[in-house]
Amino acid sequence: MPRQREETNVRVPECAAEALLTVARARGVSRDEVVRQLLDEYLVVQERRAPDDRWTHISTVLRYPPAPRSRREPQAGVTLRLRLAPGVAERARTIALQLPGQSPRARRDYQARQLTDAVVTAIALQQSFTDDFLDGLLPLLRQGAALGLWHLATAATSTAAENVVLDAAQEVRWRQRRPGEEIAPEDKRLLLVAEALENDVAWHHPYRFQVATNIARHHLHGTKARQHEDMLYHQGMAWDVLRHDLRHDTESTHWANPGIEFDWSGRGGAAVWRAYRRVELQDFEEWLSTLTEANDEQCRRVRPPGWLVRVPAGWFSRVVWGQLTEPFASWVATGRVLAVPYLGRHILWPMAASPLQPGCQPVAAMGPVIAAAQGLRPDQISGFIEAVLLQWLCDDDEHHEIVGPLLVPANTAYDLGVIDAEQRKTAQAEARRQTLLDMDRLIERARNEKPDYLPYLVDARGRDSVFRRIAANAGYEFARTRANWRWPIRSVADEALTTLRPDALKWLAGWVYGRHRRMLQMAMEKAWRNAFAHHPVAWWIHHPQRDAPPQGDDLPVVWIL
Repeated sequence: MPRQREETNVRVPECAAEALLTVARARGVSRDEVVRQLLDEYLVVQERRAPDDRWTHISTVLRYPPAPRSRREPQAGVTLRLRLAPGVAERARTIALQLPGQSPRARRDYQARQLTDAVVTAIALQQSFTDDFLDGLLPLLRQGAALGLWHLATAATSTAAENVVLDAAQEVRWRQRRPGEEIAPEDKRLLLVAEALENDVAWHHPYRFQVATNIARHHLHGTKARQHEDMLYHQGMAWDVLRHDLRHDTESTHWANPGIEFDWSGRGGAAVWRAYRRVELQDFEEWLSTLTEANDEQCRRVRPPGWLVRVPAGWFSRVVWGQLTEPFASWVATGRVLAVPYLGRHILWPMAASPLQPGCQPVAAMGPVIAAAQGLRPDQISGFIEAVLLQWLCDDDEHHEIVGPLLVPANTAYDLGVIDAEQRKTAQAEARRQTLLDMDRLIERARNEKPDYLPYLVDARGRDSVFRRIAANAGYEFARTRANWRWPIRSVADEALTTLRPDALKWLAGWVYGRHRRMLQMAMEKAWRNAFAHHPVAWWIHHPQRDAPPQGDDLPVVWIL
């Protein structure tokens, strides 16, 4: 019976592929077999070492070969097809290098290349290789040193939005060193935001890797390369001074390649938003963990983005330390409650008092809602709960600026039995009326701006796809208005307590979670745009609300939220 193999592929520098063939010839085995042997040897070496002491290759740190920036640009490097024993690829990914802000599930610049790092490092541990790009650079360095190099590159490319948070956090750290100095809760939160900004949500772009490359050529090249690698690894006083100088160097663009000038403020502002959001989500999870008794309605404002969530009366959480025991493990496995992993604990939600015996039991009505969460990663569960508790009907201006009405497709609402045929017909007629009105407005605009296209647009009125194509040729954006219905719910959790059909409730939960994620994306995009305002530093640090206890995004970077 043939051995079972897991197939995948990685893209490596051409010189690394040649080195792999050299090792294969020396060992008298095929390329596939030598890859398996090298990865097995790599796992033995790496798994014995502390995380910061594990090896990584400089090409991974510098993201070489680079990914093409467009579909027309050819792929650099060589694609290696891997046929590995089950579990080997996952083990290798677990111990390979992942830079702050990267994720295996991300796209383009933010995607971690952990398996690529494992393969390239495994080759380099047995056979050295180089090319014009890698020539002279220290090939293997410890992952702690790689992170030190990355932090220098982020310091040299840090934007105003990032600097205001990092500088304010540094001031808090200095105050912490004073004897008897007490740190306010908002300052402790600021430290968490700065930590997340540096270690979890950093922005990525080829520009940053170009800067990292130039810093590496300065510090990891020549006779002192190993000494500088040690400096990057320990990240002591010399490294800290260098990072400070890079972050506050007004001429830091000299670390980039000539001819590259761009304002990265948007990426920095979005990264700051993600840092605040990450800390706020941790606070939300902590808040859930405190709701361990049946009480009246419990409300909370989540900033960012600033919306309101509410737990229905009588609902609470159960916190379990360590492994889940019975009956909790069965409740989670059968989809009766959700489990949020949090600091070595499991927050089980939602629970209600049991009428038959002391203790608690799952909220039976939430079964269809929990079914909509099947397939989510553990780190996504708290966001799903937030979406389920999100309020759609409330009198709060800040909330309404973000959330707005809950619109669902009219056809879907009809299929789910939420509206009747007459309501669907009304929604479709209104959508058609709005579509024709938008066409008329665009025709009037073209009458003054693009008269050559006017007869074609007039002739296409009422034919949506043809009109959209002609409008696009004229440089206009046009989209048909979809027939939607406004679902007047307070929250998904409240709707679970009504007579709504289970299939409709499950669909609603999934739809609201999707809307929740899109609204977060829009809030982050708003932070991106607002970051280009370039307010003076004094405005960020000495905000008018600074003397009052900051709340959530009222911290120094309230300007982006």
